[in-house]
Amino acid sequence: MEYTETITLFKIQDKKIMSKKILLINPSKIIYKNVNVWKKIDRALPPLGLASLSVYLIKYGHNVSIIDFQVDNFDEKNLIDKLKNEKYDYIGFTITTIQANSSYKLLQNLRKEIYDTIFVAGGVHPSIFPEEALAVGFDYVIIGEGEKTFIELIERKKDLNLIDGLAYKKNNEIIINQKLSLIENINELPSSAYNLLPIHKYKPTIGNYKRLPVMSMITSRGCPGKCTFCFNKLFGNKIRQFSAERIIEDILYLKNNYKIKEINFYDDTFTADKNFIIELCNKIIEKKIDITWSCMS
Repeated sequence: MEYTETITLFKIQDKKIMSKKILLINPSKIIYKNVNVWKKIDRALPPLGLASLSVYLIKYGHNVSIIDFQVDNFDEKNLIDKLKNEKYDYIGFTITTIQANSSYKLLQNLRKEIYDTIFVAGGVHPSIFPEEALAVGFDYVIIGEGEKTFIELIERKKDLNLIDGLAYKKNNEIIINQKLSLIENINELPSSAYNLLPIHKYKPTIGNYKRLPVMSMITSRGCPGKCTFCFNKLFGNKIRQFSAERIIEDILYLKNNYKIKEINFYDDTFTADKNFIIELCNKIIEKKIDITWSCMS
């Protein structure tokens, strides 16, 4: 399925809104030396958060593309050349802590060459440290769940101080608005835009699968756990689950379009609801779906 076909799947929410051109970036991690064993066995997982955000933005009529530095054959020079040739209204970064240093360095170098684009940071690390991301040069930081906040930022139907989940600078003062209320029924979200990603380039950790190709999937948001090593406030303490029917549709889409043979359910607590797991497994059996799967629990 091509990108141009994806847009036709959704009814554009507001035809009066001028379409924006948006680039979403998954920055590189720490760069390992070639002799490091992790370089040989490490996984490369798709940025599912960006894939979800992308299709939400497309639903509202915006033009979206993704660059994943984890797997795309892109370096800083390639990106600068691309940005000079193709004007983007917004460039968004998703940033975990291990991506922070490379993200900040990339942003600062882009700032030297690109002057008429708005840079936005999101993800776990900026959600915890929005002041840090603003200090290094981002125009805005989206805190927590990003879909609604990003749309409101782009469409500017509200004053900035009324956009929940947004952090920004005003007169050199950092403003952090209240956290956005979460999307209660996540089944309303469109399925992730897998077609914007180079699916064939992603791989699981060596030895952590039975059949290739493998694709990751997230079927819920939120976690009631209070683990000290985890920041679970990004999606809240309540588990919000996609329906079993919705998950089956997504599995069949991946099988039919990308010949996926195994799913890695990447939810924080996939097995929290025993009855839901039984329902999902029964549907897989009923529909005779040939899929292997694993999860975290």
